[in-house]
Amino acid sequence: MEKVVNKLNGYERRMYEKMGKFGAYLSAKYGISPSTAISVILGCVCLYMFVTRRWRKKQDQKPKSRPKILERSKSIARLYGGDLALRRLDDYNAAVAIPYTLERSDLVLKGLLEEEHLDLKKLQSVTARLEMAGKEEEGVRLLKEAKTKNAQMEKSHHVYEIDMLLAELLIYMGKHDEAKGCECLKQQKMMALDARRPLYKAIIYGMREEWGKAHSFWNKFVNLREEIMTMVGQEELSPEIKDFENFTERVKHLHKEIVDKRRSLARVYTGDVALKRLKDFNNNNKASTDTTQRLNLVLKDLLGEQRLDLNRLQSVIARMDMAGMGDEGVKLLSEAAKMRKAEASKSPDSYEIQMLLVEMLIYKGRPDEALQFECLKSPQKPLDARPPLFKAILYGMRNEWEKAERFWNEFVNVRSKSMPNVRGLEGLVDEITNFQMFKEKVNHLRNEITKKNP
Repeated sequence: MEKVVNKLNGYERRMYEKMGKFGAYLSAKYGISPSTAISVILGCVCLYMFVTRRWRKKQDQKPKSRPKILERSKSIARLYGGDLALRRLDDYNAAVAIPYTLERSDLVLKGLLEEEHLDLKKLQSVTARLEMAGKEEEGVRLLKEAKTKNAQMEKSHHVYEIDMLLAELLIYMGKHDEAKGCECLKQQKMMALDARRPLYKAIIYGMREEWGKAHSFWNKFVNLREEIMTMVGQEELSPEIKDFENFTERVKHLHKEIVDKRRSLARVYTGDVALKRLKDFNNNNKASTDTTQRLNLVLKDLLGEQRLDLNRLQSVIARMDMAGMGDEGVKLLSEAAKMRKAEASKSPDSYEIQMLLVEMLIYKGRPDEALQFECLKSPQKPLDARPPLFKAILYGMRNEWEKAERFWNEFVNVRSKSMPNVRGLEGLVDEITNFQMFKEKVNHLRNEITKKNP
């Protein structure tokens, strides 16, 4: 302490000595007394300080634009605070009503993943749109490829962020067990202040109906979120879901939507919809001109949508066939299949439209033409029960019952494996529970078509 005091006293003495010398210089040169010279100098200094302070005060009163660094920190806080993830849970499926937002999402994702610096906000938005556009499998493929590529380049942070995107996409696909296995949800050292990790775990356990664990991770998420908000000096990051009760409602809604969607698709892929149509076949329905025009427009609209609604499409082509519009339906479906096949990103849609064409040709009594379609020769989905079912019907229509029975057995086998976890699809359609019943229905169909076109 003594040393510090001595140093300060030394500085003070030297300052007065210099001021004294400067005063003597002014007195000798201009005839001004040293005390007057020093007073003038100190007065100028005080005046300068007064004016400077007044100017600064006025400047402070002017509205300031937010520093870019602050805006950036808040943007990062919204991401790591789970704000974007929470908002997506609240607004699940909101973008489905805006078709143009879904267009080319897979190409946009590919481009964003190839950039030197990842735009995480854009990436999260695009992966959400991919899921809504029905291209989630393509999204998973692109994210896994990008993850492998960045791992080889030793970009650990990129790998972590891409894995987070993958975990979120898998959650919204209903693949919560696979999402739970993502490395980003296990890591504690990488990005310790990332609230998405406990939030995604809370959603996963909620979807598995393990609400005790879900509540525990929700509390961790809330605590971590508060830490992040404190760091950026913001009271709230505008969360859409305020408490665990509200969160539980949203997770249950999400789970129900995913199960309903899966069940709806399961009814198509297990062949239930096609089998029910065979059971309920009636060739005596007639439709008015007004009805045929409306059906035509409905089919065109459905085929023009970004995401094909297979259940509605199957229903419409069945009604068109019963209304005697089979040829028009075949024409529209053929044109749509060619257009979608030309775009590599829409080849799965081309496959589905071919399936609809096969079914349309079955009920037009054109089995030879239907058997030529690629979708029956090389099924894109290993657990798609429609190809063996359609082949069983087609060979039955050709009176080749040995082949028909072989494909019927294959259909039953594939169907049993197709969607084992989807409730409500345990048994076959009533009245067609074995090959003999199936054979009777196919014979009835063939006879009715022969009567119509002798």
